[in-house]
Amino acid sequence: MKRIVRVAVSLSLLQALASFAQPMPPAPPPPSAEAFKNLVQYDRKPTYEVAVTGDGTLAYQVFVNELPLYKSPLKRAGTFRFFVNQAILQSGPQTVTVRFVPGPGQARLPATDAFKLEVIASGWRKGGGREPAKTLADYELPRLVDGRQPEFKQGGEASKSLGFDASVPYALAGWRHSVPLDAGDAQLKTEVVAAYERLMDDFRKKKGAAFMGALAKAEFMAYEANYMTPDEARRRFDQWVNSVDDGGMTLAPLENYAVETLSDNKLVRLKRTDAPNLGEGVLRVPYKKFRQDRTLVYDIYLHRPTATARLEPIWFYMVDSN
Repeated sequence: MKRIVRVAVSLSLLQALASFAQPMPPAPPPPSAEAFKNLVQYDRKPTYEVAVTGDGTLAYQVFVNELPLYKSPLKRAGTFRFFVNQAILQSGPQTVTVRFVPGPGQARLPATDAFKLEVIASGWRKGGGREPAKTLADYELPRLVDGRQPEFKQGGEASKSLGFDASVPYALAGWRHSVPLDAGDAQLKTEVVAAYERLMDDFRKKKGAAFMGALAKAEFMAYEANYMTPDEARRRFDQWVNSVDDGGMTLAPLENYAVETLSDNKLVRLKRTDAPNLGEGVLRVPYKKFRQDRTLVYDIYLHRPTATARLEPIWFYMVDSN
């Protein structure tokens, strides 16, 4: 048995080393005009949203199918809704998870029952307008018991997951057939960092077409899942190319990170390890808006399509945070 394990590990190492030793491939070309014209259009356009409501006393993050789509810091009160189709690859069971963590200055999770989450289904009608909204799943923190929140027994962190069924007209391959990865593999970390550094190099050198060309597969998945027309998709792509080419944004250094795998270990990314940026993406553009410090975060996920292929971006999500 031990001999078999050693052989399997050796083969895994050889595959990773062979992939990493390949000559540097040319930067992916930007999508052709034909690629935009061929973007699939659907008559039926169901949408899925998550709505979260709180009073600002809790810090939390929301994930759909393990992908982080929303992060709420302390003092952000009210109801916030966001579309989640981008995290749904195909019809069937889906999972939404909320993870509560102590915020800055909090030694433990506070005693509160002011939180609600809903998964809402609707859709775009042909010719305009929205389908009636329907709540598919919901969750509220239970009432306090003797001044304590029974869901926060440990005090340090808590989470709750809900299931819901989605019915969408598309079926995106995404990373469903990609090669499983090992987050503890030192060679993988080297390769992941190199992939991020290539993206950052294109960004800093104002190579918008190269930067967005590398993200094209991820972008086109988002276009299809969000039912964009070819013209809408083209405008969005060109806007991002132009914004990188303009050079008005400065990337922060690549620092304070760890490797994370998810989705059956078929996705890998670098995530921040420092508070209050814990768990966020590492490609970050700090800027000011109305004299307030803000950060544009590119959270980029990589996959390995085949055993001998290099890692490549397959999903990303952009967050504008303060």
